[in-house]
Amino acid sequence: MLWLDLTRRCQLACSHCYNSSSPAGDHGTMTVSDWIRVLNEAADCGVERIQLIGGEPTLHPHALQITDRALTLGLQVEIYTNLVAVSPAWWRTFQQPGVSLATSYYSDHAEQHNAITGRPTHARTRANIQRAVQAGVPIRVGIVDTGDGQRVDAARRDLHAFGVESIRVYRVRPFGRASGGQAPDTGGLCGRCGTGKAAVGPDGDAVHHAPVDARGKRP
Repeated sequence: MLWLDLTRRCQLACSHCYNSSSPAGDHGTMTVSDWIRVLNEAADCGVERIQLIGGEPTLHPHALQITDRALTLGLQVEIYTNLVAVSPAWWRTFQQPGVSLATSYYSDHAEQHNAITGRPTHARTRANIQRAVQAGVPIRVGIVDTGDGQRVDAARRDLHAFGVESIRVYRVRPFGRASGGQAPDTGGLCGRCGTGKAAVGPDGDAVHHAPVDARGKRP
């Protein structure tokens, strides 16, 4: 699997954002030709799935073109989106074979959800999750438990009630804004989340995570 970390721009300013994305973020230095080259090389070396992420990947001016190229290459594409604003073009893309969605949801209470995202987004995200389910778009939802009495169980029940089947709860990782200004702490990771995966960022930086063998050694 390959993550295409397209942008640091996002409509939101979530308190726990791992890479400090915000409305002031930018799309980096990678051109659309650079991203297409990454996809071609990924397909050539056996990558089967990609995830478009950010920031908010749907804000990238060439994200639709990048998605189309990935599908043409036979890659499965997951789009990790906040589902705050979805254009008709994106709804058409979401419903193409080979495309799935992932998103985040924090509470059944709008005030609590909005306090975490830093914007009044609860109603729009919730409505678009429902619309994706109704349209038959495969979707998984992550609930990031930020603590402080967050209604995690109620959020899970809310999602189940309108048909979301894939739901996971995550804890906050000490990166980006969630680090509180401290240096990133890899002790906050599970130790397996990057195994066999790689990520390419908006400035072309690549991080590769090789698989771990039975002795816990990397080849």
